[in-house]
Amino acid sequence: MFDLNDYTFNKGLQWYEASFTIDGVQVNVTVSAEDEKDPSQLEARIKKSIDWITNNKNELLDFCAEELLEDKNSEEWLKKGEKQLSRSEFKAKLTLEAIHINADGSITIDYKDNKMFWGHTVVVAVTDDFALDYATIEG
Repeated sequence: MFDLNDYTFNKGLQWYEASFTIDGVQVNVTVSAEDEKDPSQLEARIKKSIDWITNNKNELLDFCAEELLEDKNSEEWLKKGEKQLSRSEFKAKLTLEAIHINADGSITIDYKDNKMFWGHTVVVAVTDDFALDYATIEG
């Protein structure tokens, strides 16, 4: 997972892409190669990013809940007759789907919402120094 030989280079998008099983879930991983041509530097960025994500998965889910649970429990997103979700129920519904490692070292992480937001993607942005930036829904 940390070796560029495991990835396919997408020349049009200038990134490497692959799919791996992480915690029993198939996850798409893309790595921008716009500003970095040294494979060892890209591999180091991949390892550092994926290690951080796997070591901080609870913090990431907590951040999603902190940022989005109130929205989920609003009238806008609750289906008729649906009860509000607790923090733990909300977190349990999120499934890691994709990791995008950007050229500037930041990371964008996509989670399947399991229909909480009608099939949209929950997106978490992480800065290049691994600070949680924002969580939103897209798609």
